[in-house]
Amino acid sequence: MKRMPLLLLVVLLMCVMLTAQALVISPVQETDSGFVTADGEAYQIPAETEGYFIPGFTCYPVQCGNFAFFLPIEWESFAADPGYPAVVAVTPDEGILMVAEFGAEMDPLSAKDHYAASFLQEGRDLFAGKTTEDSKLLDTFLLDGLPALQVEMVGQGFEMVWVNDQGNLYFLMYQTGVESLDANMPLVIDSFYLREQRTAHSVNEADYETEVLPDGTLAITAYIGNATHIRVPQSIGGVTVTQLAPRAFYESYLREVILPDSITAIGEYAFSGCTRLVSIRLPAQLEELPAGTFESCLQLSDVQMPDSLKRIGENAFYGCFTLKELRLPAALEHIAYHNFTLCCRLERFEVPADCVGFTTQDDGAVLLSKDGKRLVCYAAWQERTHYSVPEGVETVDVMAFDYAVHLETVVFPQSIRQIGGGAFSTCVQLQRVELPVMDADLGIMLGMLVATDNGLEKRDGYTSIMLGAPAVLVAPEGGTVQQHAEKFDIPFEAIDTTTH
Repeated sequence: MKRMPLLLLVVLLMCVMLTAQALVISPVQETDSGFVTADGEAYQIPAETEGYFIPGFTCYPVQCGNFAFFLPIEWESFAADPGYPAVVAVTPDEGILMVAEFGAEMDPLSAKDHYAASFLQEGRDLFAGKTTEDSKLLDTFLLDGLPALQVEMVGQGFEMVWVNDQGNLYFLMYQTGVESLDANMPLVIDSFYLREQRTAHSVNEADYETEVLPDGTLAITAYIGNATHIRVPQSIGGVTVTQLAPRAFYESYLREVILPDSITAIGEYAFSGCTRLVSIRLPAQLEELPAGTFESCLQLSDVQMPDSLKRIGENAFYGCFTLKELRLPAALEHIAYHNFTLCCRLERFEVPADCVGFTTQDDGAVLLSKDGKRLVCYAAWQERTHYSVPEGVETVDVMAFDYAVHLETVVFPQSIRQIGGGAFSTCVQLQRVELPVMDADLGIMLGMLVATDNGLEKRDGYTSIMLGAPAVLVAPEGGTVQQHAEKFDIPFEAIDTTTH
């Protein structure tokens, strides 16, 4: 089997460092000279590297204490289907480890990514008792009561642990001969696989720090417990819990959370960085999800929102890589910007017909304002290559088409007036954007990384027509769209508006 060499993993990491710094989820802090871990150790990242992204598979963070940090990224191939979310952990002494999941329904014979197919086939062969020249079986054991195998990747400098959960395979791949990994490997192996099911919910009142509010009720300010499945108590010490303070559960290793209906307010970034969080039930009286509520919740897939919810703040779902479907309540009036950026596997929105503020198009694949004037989000996980924006749409949200990697052509209606900055971010196959209007505002975003002939560079702004794709702006000659194309070096093609 053709292996993924260490060099490519290192290259992948370096590339990600340039594109995902805002998503680092860990106690590690970035400095001008490198990174500093929570225990004060520092190390450098090489300044230059060459390489490319590799098609991938679903990967999850590994709980390694303070000696590693996590980079949530998207592995992708510009010529293939979008990759699945991935997380690479890197130790201060440059050891690499990562975790991947292969669902039982995956077919290695039809997989377009030969790396994923080869790993999947080998994992199945190993559990069937077959070995290859590339894999040396070191040990068999039970992990969380499930069959597990430890395998040496001969000549590669890596070992793997495979887990078989009723046909769903998980593997942990880690670099051998790295001091911090060798010292912590039992912890790593024991923590990387955490079952979601068959786990009792903790209701321990001692797991929470609180403060008394002016009305005499309590706000939870921090979760200090170790449970992964929790039912937050309705009262602590006999006093009713009514609020979650900002960052109350920040970067906790929770898997499932049930909030009591006594809670009526949640602070900003309350669950931000909960990279293991899969499911959450929100309280029945909640009216607002504030900014960053679930930012970078990499595994979040089940969000039970109450019928009372009216507003969703900025970045509330930013970086929820594995979120596939989202049901919006009928009372919802407002969704702020940047909500579905890096929701790379989002397939559809479920919106009731009587929703106050929103509606959908194409069986939920496109989220629009109720009046049809605002395009909020084009769900990224779609295979179509051509999309015509509905007549009546006047504005397109910032990052609205983020990671729509199959799109080649987008045609806007005469009603279009504004396209938000980064609207077509990472639309790597985008070839043609038609705007049959003389004047339209193509927004820019400040201080972002852009792709140039010299690699990635930081500039004062970049256009809604994302770089990295061979996109051509098509619009009437002499208008603001042509001026925008010339300013940002985007190919331009003039059209006759009388034919549109």
